[in-house]
Amino acid sequence: MAAPSIRLITTSKAPAATGYSQAVLLNNQTLYISGQTGIAAGSTNVVPGGARAEAKQAMTNIGEILTYAGSSFKHVINCNIMVTNMNDFQDVNETFKNFFTADTYPARSFFQGVENKAHGGFYFSLFLRWRFAEFPSDDSANASDGQRLSIRQ
Repeated sequence: MAAPSIRLITTSKAPAATGYSQAVLLNNQTLYISGQTGIAAGSTNVVPGGARAEAKQAMTNIGEILTYAGSSFKHVINCNIMVTNMNDFQDVNETFKNFFTADTYPARSFFQGVENKAHGGFYFSLFLRWRFAEFPSDDSANASDGQRLSIRQ
């Protein structure tokens, strides 16, 4: 049995990852994207405007990572959303729906996590798993088994 093929996905259009990867592509078919918050690329501050604005920024970050990896929201199969306040459910849910169509909604969990005071009020984190129906072939994807290849923009 061959060792799994692992590619690290990194784009400058989403917030920098420190000590972890923005995304990891396993066997050129399943993309695991790290949690995203309402922080824009190149910033360390949460966008102003509350739950809707933060959710929109987190989803925008995820969209940038997906695009860079050669995919889109239509390939999302599972999503876990964690908020610090369940009162934000409706705002986050309405924003989330804007990134999908009724026939592409993924399986989803929505739960309350531990409050994060570092950002002052609301903290949004989104964890997604993608499985690609089609992933563009690319010579760099043919690295030897177990080799970690970092793709930078």
